Amino acid sequence: MTTTSILQPGYLPWLGYFEQMERADVFVHMDDVPFTRKDWRSRNRIRLHDKAHWLSVPVLKQPLGTSIRDMRIDYSQNWVHKHRSAIASAYRKAPHFQLIAEAVFPILDDREDFLIDLDVRLAMKLRECFQIKTPCVFASSLNVKSTNKMDRIIQICKAVGATRLYDGQAAKEFIDVEYFAAAGIEVEFQEYQHPVYDQGGNGFIRQLSTIDLIAHCGAQARGLLLAPARVGG
Repeated sequence: MTTTSILQPGYLPWLGYFEQMERADVFVHMDDVPFTRKDWRSRNRIRLHDKAHWLSVPVLKQPLGTSIRDMRIDYSQNWVHKHRSAIASAYRKAPHFQLIAEAVFPILDDREDFLIDLDVRLAMKLRECFQIKTPCVFASSLNVKSTNKMDRIIQICKAVGATRLYDGQAAKEFIDVEYFAAAGIEVEFQEYQHPVYDQGGNGFIRQLSTIDLIAHCGAQARGLLLAPARVGG
């Protein structure tokens, strides 16, 4: 049975994103659906001064319905400097800060024109810290024509030869499991158990960017991602 996960790209994604990528036999970047503002496509959170702090990538104004792959980044704001500074302030004392600095900062400095290129480059670089080697493709390369959400996902599954879809909890709102079964696709919904680890502060904040785990846990990151356990506070 071949498993696929189909996810919209995200900026410095959270742990569950990479868990889905690792569990899949082929991972699909859903890049050809409409961009949604104030969403994970262009922002995420880090831990700064014991609070969740947002990092947001500004994008240029484009017509409603513009696809994710066509969204351009707005460099009229000095957001790269702000993100670098915030990440450094948050994690410079973390034991594995150098890992995220080497992974993230050079890509930010390249000043990609399109959000999709920034998001995917960062995700593919960060996945190296988890030793994830799952083949990845872009939905836009699969020549899927259906505009119906469920039929489109089924067609993507078939295009990559998958008979099993591993999807997030949010997909329960629109996926009809029986409809997928009739099309020969088994569906499993992710029930991710978030690891608890030492974040170097008071209390624990869940669902941050994955750079938080990497900065604090280094080589332990893969094991915590896939088999969460409590280490530290």
